[in-house]
Amino acid sequence: MKAFGREKIHIRPQVLAVLIFLALVAVSAVILGEDKMVIAVQDDLDLFQAEYADLRNTGTFFSQGAVSSELGGVTRDAMPTELSLTALIYMIFPPFPAYIAVYILKVLISVFSFGLLSCELYGYGDKTAGAGLSAGFLYGILNLFPAYGIAFASVPLAVYFFIRLVNTGRKRYLLCLFLYPFVSYLSYLGLFILMWAFVFWVILSVRRRKPELKMLAGVICLGAGYVCFEYRLVRLTVTGPESIRSLFTWPDMSLVEALGESLDVFLKGQMHSDAAVTFFVLPLCAIYLIYIIFRKMRPSGGGPEEGISGRNFPGGSGEDHTDEKASGKYLTAESVFLVSAAMIAVNSVIYGMQDIKAVRDLVWGIFPFMSSLQFDRAVFLNPFLWYLAFLSVMLSVRREAVRNLMAALAALMILLHPGTYNDILNTAKQQALEVLTEKEGGSLTYGEFYDTEMFCAIREDLGYNGEWCVCYGLYPAELNYNGFRTLDGYLGFYPLEYKERFREVIKPALDMNPWAREYYDGWGARCVLFSGTGQNIWSGERRFDIEDSNIYIDTEALKAMDCRWLFSRYRLENAEETGLYGERVYSGKAPYSVYVYGLDPGDED
Repeated sequence: MKAFGREKIHIRPQVLAVLIFLALVAVSAVILGEDKMVIAVQDDLDLFQAEYADLRNTGTFFSQGAVSSELGGVTRDAMPTELSLTALIYMIFPPFPAYIAVYILKVLISVFSFGLLSCELYGYGDKTAGAGLSAGFLYGILNLFPAYGIAFASVPLAVYFFIRLVNTGRKRYLLCLFLYPFVSYLSYLGLFILMWAFVFWVILSVRRRKPELKMLAGVICLGAGYVCFEYRLVRLTVTGPESIRSLFTWPDMSLVEALGESLDVFLKGQMHSDAAVTFFVLPLCAIYLIYIIFRKMRPSGGGPEEGISGRNFPGGSGEDHTDEKASGKYLTAESVFLVSAAMIAVNSVIYGMQDIKAVRDLVWGIFPFMSSLQFDRAVFLNPFLWYLAFLSVMLSVRREAVRNLMAALAALMILLHPGTYNDILNTAKQQALEVLTEKEGGSLTYGEFYDTEMFCAIREDLGYNGEWCVCYGLYPAELNYNGFRTLDGYLGFYPLEYKERFREVIKPALDMNPWAREYYDGWGARCVLFSGTGQNIWSGERRFDIEDSNIYIDTEALKAMDCRWLFSRYRLENAEETGLYGERVYSGKAPYSVYVYGLDPGDED
């Protein structure tokens, strides 16, 4: 069969494996459904899933000047852009099917783009295509930040476009780079793709002793694309009111402590970008690095590997490879591995350096916009770089059976890696527990968390008509997903003035609870009600007990914000003394009740 319109190569085993895996995912999602699938709550169900549902419920994907249903009506510009493939999927499908569709699509994008990149780097043939598809599958099934799964998966595509642009000079790749942000995200990945593209432009220009104008044009087109596709984020950053990020409290570590953070993220990754490399991929890469070093030390060493010669990107002779078959010049696995490893190390060091105040002040002084976007997110590129390095390791192995075994073991390590966003593993564990022991699992399922039937019943019983609400022990996202408007919420970019106003509501709890005071004042992305005891009161677990059933809020300040209803996961012992009326109790799919209190005496039963 033909691969990517090039030479005939046989890649059916890898393609078949990908299709079988995705078919199993789709069938499992259909069979289990919302009520049995365990989806990560942190930064997933409690954040982006609810935001997309809210945009769908209110029909405000494309609206200008609209407001959202959280944080008292924060601007629509603070929500995800509508000019993205992920948003398009959520426009078409309801939230749960959309979530599954995004997962399937991100795997397909990763496999396709990694396969393209592999062949472009190493030449078109069975070995490179097969190994590239395997690496793409591994990268695609990584349990990275779900809301930006497609953005992570498409990173190899950006690299491919840059390489094709430099090697062919064809203008269509400028258009591809301009349109690329449709499958990417500026804050998490785009800034750092641009950063490294600029670095490689400098390297190419120095080595060729003249400005590499094609590469520079690509960087400009990509940057322009991000500005256009992420116009809401750009507009909010440039013209919006002062945000909560201006008062974020950052660590002030010593150099040794910061380098310790760098080493830790190098070895273990970071929650949103956990590459699951610690116990298999990283050791193999370390062995391969040692092998390279010993080869280079040998008097006759250092030559290109058999079967893979060297295309000179980045830093080549400046040849314009318009005909790949004729040029025959491709990169060595060693060179790609060493570049990838160096970039991983640099990104990890950047991650640690943000925890040094002097470094932050310097960077934010030169690039003020970075204070809102965090330069430690450079490590979000590391998962791609790890599996690009692992691709080099696989290509250094001659026997296909061994390469396939390496890929299979790496896939097994990923699927069994207990990361925050491993929905497949978490669902399988809970289902196995319930089937084998007939005991209830500990985690809320997707259907239990949002419980649309119960919240629909609450809406009807309250005669709800858009009044403002707050939550205690529940996530505001649960209400936003179901069409309620909340004064509280979880958002990393909203006006500082609103944070200070909401602080008056929770001041009694903050005065009693040093942990909550530091958490809110030093960060504040979770603008929610807190316990007065220091205990966390929200949880994605089915059963969760608290020490103190009293609530500590300034009810008058809450009324001043036009709040009408308070939703609680716990029965509040001091509801009457606090000025809460008419306790109503509702039950649904979750093994706990939801208590709703009014702030108007007329709500008394």
